[in-house]
Amino acid sequence: MADVSIDATVSTSTARGMRSVVFTTALIGYWFYIDSDGSFKYSKTTDGGATWGAATSTGTSTLTNIAFDVWYDRWTPGDAGTLIHYWVFDSTNDVVGYWNLQTTNDTNSSFVNVFTGASAVAGRGAFVSGTKTRSGYLYCAYDIDAGAEKGLHRSTNAGVSWSASLSSTFVGATIDQCLLFPATGSGDDNDMVSLMQIAASDIIKIRNWDSSAATFTDNATTIPMIENTTDLTGQMGFSGSVRNSDGHIILVACNDRDTVTADMVVWDITPDLATAPVHKTDITANIDDNYNPAVFIDQNTNRIYVAYNGKKDGSEVIGTTTKIYYVYSDDSGSTWSAEQPYQEGAAAAAFQVWAPLSGSRFYVGWRVGTTLVGNKVNSVDVTPVPVIPLPSLITQPMIPARRRQ
Repeated sequence: MADVSIDATVSTSTARGMRSVVFTTALIGYWFYIDSDGSFKYSKTTDGGATWGAATSTGTSTLTNIAFDVWYDRWTPGDAGTLIHYWVFDSTNDVVGYWNLQTTNDTNSSFVNVFTGASAVAGRGAFVSGTKTRSGYLYCAYDIDAGAEKGLHRSTNAGVSWSASLSSTFVGATIDQCLLFPATGSGDDNDMVSLMQIAASDIIKIRNWDSSAATFTDNATTIPMIENTTDLTGQMGFSGSVRNSDGHIILVACNDRDTVTADMVVWDITPDLATAPVHKTDITANIDDNYNPAVFIDQNTNRIYVAYNGKKDGSEVIGTTTKIYYVYSDDSGSTWSAEQPYQEGAAAAAFQVWAPLSGSRFYVGWRVGTTLVGNKVNSVDVTPVPVIPLPSLITQPMIPARRRQ
């Protein structure tokens, strides 16, 4: 069996990890999670995810962490950096914090407070998300206690210091959540885009933060999505990744959980935000028992991979006996491949599915109880095959034929 344990003793708070896996090469990858002692750690692979190393501290071992997000420099179009940025908040000091990992030597930067609150509380609405813009600005959005303390902060100096909250309304209330991405074509490389799930309206809004105007605007088009309110199982019903060739964000969302009318929808979000997003071909329609999509884009070919929990014909039982599968599209989501099995072990009570946003390997992992599970055999190495030029033909000088005597 090719399924492997990444870590067998994680905290179930790992379920609130928005993004958690980075592959810097086809062989080297990092998996971030909250460990059983509440500290934020990572495991590293050097063999493409066939095996994973021991849990490694990121420097927050004394904290009880609730939620986190990570962003790799190279997920930002045009960025050749080597840092993995992470944002975490805890219930020990009620602090939203930032620091990063330098992947060239696996050293952590110093921990920096983004925001100190009154009371960070675990729950379905607890989240933090961060991103890096094309210009290098860092943004962090969060809700640490069901809408009572929420905010949006920015760093213009590579995370050394952070602004006061830029908006009290950018993040909504109670169980609203968002994923942050860099903007493209908005007129300013300092701008940021959020895929904002609004629970009260059962929609996802495309929300742009205009850095120079210090305000946000919403795209007129909204995407239907009914949130699931159960903590530790209802998280991550939507996912997205940036396509480097044009800066578009590919969004995949399960617009409901465990209901026969649920669809797994796909949207192509135009980077200028003035243009309406395009609804592509749904991966499933009127099918229950699949959830947790994770989007990966092969930036060399623009092939879109989508992994998810539960067979797409609805024949498995979400939360009890499902496996992990994936499909892919070579035409921007207009058509999708046949379903591909990813998990090889027995069906289980799997929750959450994570994959890198892009990189050299499409590698999928999931959570079963307190165990993180991955699989290299069914992963895909998308490193471009080098083109070996044919040897040039060397023109030999013409030797005149010897005149017959």
